[in-house]
Amino acid sequence: MKKLGIRVKAINLIILLVFVITSLCAFASASSLPISDGQLALPENPNSTIVAVEAGDNHTVILRKDGTVQAIGDNEYGQCNTTKEKGFTDIIAISAGSNHTVGLKKDGTVVAVGRNDDGQCNTTKANGFSNIVSISADYVNTIGLKKDGTLAIVGSNDNGQKNVSAKNGFSNIVSIAAGPHYTYALKKDGTAVSAGSGACDTSKLSDVTEITARGDNLACLKNDKTVTTIGSNSNGQCDTTVQNGFKDICAIVASGDFVVGLKTDGTLVSRGTNINLSKQNGFSNIVAISAGNGFVVALRKDGTLVAAGNNSKGQCNVSKLTITKTIEGDKWLESITPSASARYTGNAGDSFIKVIGTRNGKIDVGGNAYQHGLEAWIARWNGTAEKSWAWNEYTLDSKYKSLSGKIVLLKSYNVKNFDTKFDVFGDGKLLYSTELKPKTLPKNININISGVKKLKIYLHDLAAVQGGTSFGLANFKVSTKTLQK
Repeated sequence: MKKLGIRVKAINLIILLVFVITSLCAFASASSLPISDGQLALPENPNSTIVAVEAGDNHTVILRKDGTVQAIGDNEYGQCNTTKEKGFTDIIAISAGSNHTVGLKKDGTVVAVGRNDDGQCNTTKANGFSNIVSISADYVNTIGLKKDGTLAIVGSNDNGQKNVSAKNGFSNIVSIAAGPHYTYALKKDGTAVSAGSGACDTSKLSDVTEITARGDNLACLKNDKTVTTIGSNSNGQCDTTVQNGFKDICAIVASGDFVVGLKTDGTLVSRGTNINLSKQNGFSNIVAISAGNGFVVALRKDGTLVAAGNNSKGQCNVSKLTITKTIEGDKWLESITPSASARYTGNAGDSFIKVIGTRNGKIDVGGNAYQHGLEAWIARWNGTAEKSWAWNEYTLDSKYKSLSGKIVLLKSYNVKNFDTKFDVFGDGKLLYSTELKPKTLPKNININISGVKKLKIYLHDLAAVQGGTSFGLANFKVSTKTLQK
């Protein structure tokens, strides 16, 4: 049976480990929802609907706050049919097998759709799937961790991977990871056990807080935030050493040919098959990761998604999942057409306020990438020191209550010598004003615009300087929510 490209993933919902992970990680946040493996926190953006992400072989699955599940990519076996009609309601955790998708419901039962040749989707109460607190899916199996620390498993037993009784060491289990023909489990004391012929030798593991498996590898996150990977090292995927950057790790994911670690600063480090997971490619402020067959998908702190690698089935087209209206009536400011605008055009200048990425990209000087926002290009040209400006006006008709976002400095020509003012007017009245200098950015804003019919955003130089500067009005949106003080 095929072993390469098999999806293996562990999900740890145990309160003890959730506390350990969230207390150690920089972006951790409190929530009643469980934290999955490959995840260090939930998004901080209160308007984000996405709370978890999982990757199958060639499909990507997300869990939304309302307990519904959505999937894109390969749907040959119906693995993306995660509809309410299929039982995907009140879901609190997800796992993606190679060609099937599994959801853990609030009542401790489990639903599954997709390939079922070996019975891997038969997650019924009759098969032991009740009082489940964690799930993990692979190629031919689905595993559930029960409240009492024992396991329920359906699917193939071709390698003996279903031999998970207490007499085989499967007791006091706190986390699970399904391999292509193996079962791995983490015990309360930080040791691990396995079932299935050919499984990685877990006998020497200790001080482990999280496990994740795929193909012929098992990756283990240690209590000291380092990573130990065992199994095949055909692509160097086991070289997850401190020297190779695997330190201060909060979450991990394995994908057969590579292993990825999520660091406390929200960046990623990997070993094995090379996939561009750099800040420049959008992988910054990450709170959750998952990996499929040659691709990685990640959830950012702001609730948006980013993906890189194999996109043969459209599994990396995560914009289809990310670009959603999180609250009825809320809008990204770039989606509203200005009702009026003006700009400096003297001395060959071409200042403007347009959608982010129009001229100088979507990456700020710190390497952070933004999918939403405006770019305010304040141009000063021909070697002449001068003052430049631009403004946009938007017709809101009193529909919104707050304007929020972050002012950042995009990569451009003059990022060290400027003195520019940022003003916001509502119906001609100054609502907010701040001076932008290199040392004052980035700057978060949250402005009360209740009752405003005409909103004007105005950037103008206070001092004459040379060279154009690009300001990013990152994630600027108008909201129907009342301003939180």
